[in-house]
Amino acid sequence: MTSTDPELNVGPLPLEGWPGPTASGWAEAPMTMLVGGRYQLRQQVGGRVLLAQDLWLRQPALLRPVGAVARLLGWGWRRRAQAFAARRHPHLLNLYGPVRDGRGELVATDCPRGPSLEAVVREGVLFSLPEVVELLPLTALDLAAALTGSPSGPRLGGIFLEPQDASVPAETFLRQAPSDWPPFVARLDAWELARPARAWREGGRAGSAHAGALAARYAALLTHGLLAGAPGRGRRWRPVAA
Repeated sequence: MTSTDPELNVGPLPLEGWPGPTASGWAEAPMTMLVGGRYQLRQQVGGRVLLAQDLWLRQPALLRPVGAVARLLGWGWRRRAQAFAARRHPHLLNLYGPVRDGRGELVATDCPRGPSLEAVVREGVLFSLPEVVELLPLTALDLAAALTGSPSGPRLGGIFLEPQDASVPAETFLRQAPSDWPPFVARLDAWELARPARAWREGGRAGSAHAGALAARYAALLTHGLLAGAPGRGRRWRPVAA
């Protein structure tokens, strides 16, 4: 899915399948309204998230409803979200905390400028073990383990590839072998890890003494997913038809 707003210029938004409730409460919101005094709505994406312009940072942002589980958890989920919001990391889609408005409560995050690893694998792009080791953001995995204690960690759909050169089309990662990719940054979706529904289902405790072991587990699970490749595809990479 691609933004049609040239002012945002964010490229493809591979948001299908992202976790979280639908933005049904915002279905009738005018797409130019200001939310939280900071975010100007631009587009509803996939029924799940809202694309906005962050007027403070002058960059695109995603707004996602927090969901009913957050209301059940009370302030607990906010502490988790604030733990991520207090950190800025080059390998995170940074989280900017809750945004309150009359229609409901949302969380703002950076907007990815490229496809998720899940989308890349789904297109049939396959990896060697050295390529997987090179692309996994290990320091961000360590941070995720320390902040959440999640037993399963990030998923392929929650890690995005962004070209370092903004002029490089994001589709490059879908249509070329990894050995031919331009310089990029892999970024974890912080909200996918911090969202209340996942914390409720998985448990986990921030500051776990086993954070190092958890990060190693995350890397092993992601490596397995990338090396397994797309279901039904051969092990030989071939370009995707335009």
